[in-house]
Amino acid sequence: MPINLVNYFEIPVLDLDRAVAFYEKVFAIELQRTRIDGNEMALFPWQDDAPGASGALAKGDSYMPGRAGARIYFGSKASRPRWQWPSRPGPRCCIR
Repeated sequence: MPINLVNYFEIPVLDLDRAVAFYEKVFAIELQRTRIDGNEMALFPWQDDAPGASGALAKGDSYMPGRAGARIYFGSKASRPRWQWPSRPGPRCCIR
């Protein structure tokens, strides 16, 4: 049975109020604010029976916007991923 590998992401932000206002306006949604492990978070809506992933805007010491990028969490029923490292170093794809 096929599964969606990505099930959660976190987008690092410096100004949570500004980021929340932006995403709520762009997507016409309401984010739920919370605190997780001492970090300020704004959770994107999630519906159990809907396809796709959910995530959060995240503000805290370990969250650095920019080159550090977003954190993407993969879900799998397998005990180990079924992939191998490339035979030579270097980038293979770019997601923008």
